[in-house]
Amino acid sequence: MKVTDVKVYPVKAKGVKIKAICHVTFDEEFVVKGIKLIKGDKGLFISMPNSKSTNGEYYDICFPLSATLRKEIQDAIIEEAKNYKEDKKKTSKKVKQEELEAEDSDELPF
Repeated sequence: MKVTDVKVYPVKAKGVKIKAICHVTFDEEFVVKGIKLIKGDKGLFISMPNSKSTNGEYYDICFPLSATLRKEIQDAIIEEAKNYKEDKKKTSKKVKQEELEAEDSDELPF
């Protein structure tokens, strides 16, 4: 199973660790919506869609069975998030400056 498309929807609220909600397509045939991109103490990571049980605990609704697939999904999401651009409302000069700054850091452009 290969990641064939990633859509990133930034979360721009201040003070939250969730940086984006993502939709990932596999083999151009299956989509998982609601994967969260989170900034933790050790860097960016993904959280799969989950639900809260009656006892208050959260459990994943869907998840990769191998560490390899999880890493592939996470890498694809992080790469797409780093390349994210809001073409509207930006001048080309501002976009170029932001691209230069983004190249020098691991920060997301949103």
